Amino acid sequence: MAAFCISVGLMAQNARHFPQADGERARYNVQIDFRKVYISGICMMLNDGGAVNCCVFNEFGVPAISYTYNIATGKLKIVSIIGKMNRWYIKKMIKRDLAQLMSVLQKDGDGEYTNSRVGVKYSFTILNDTDNGTSE
Repeated sequence: MAAFCISVGLMAQNARHFPQADGERARYNVQIDFRKVYISGICMMLNDGGAVNCCVFNEFGVPAISYTYNIATGKLKIVSIIGKMNRWYIKKMIKRDLAQLMSVLQKDGDGEYTNSRVGVKYSFTILNDTDNGTSE
């Protein structure tokens, strides 16, 4: 599955919206806040014929979560996840939360979702062309 994440990362373009049409791409700045820890990085999205393939990379370029979202049905499948989060109950919660967030991203472009029951907050904001990681 690492090959999927690397290929999406290499093909990413500067899209400004959720990838609705086949072949469209988008990049999002991501922060997932748990009670004691957080994951932050970049999410690369690629529409592959009705399904959006997504991979969240942390600041070091390590894939944290890879998943596929079916636009027509609204269903999400987690393809891979980092070892510390690879527990059935954590994957079940993240799957449900990301499916909710993806429907928000389809409508608004940016999105936040908070699972108040367990205290997890997901923030996805679109990366702009000027967000290239360099400072002047």
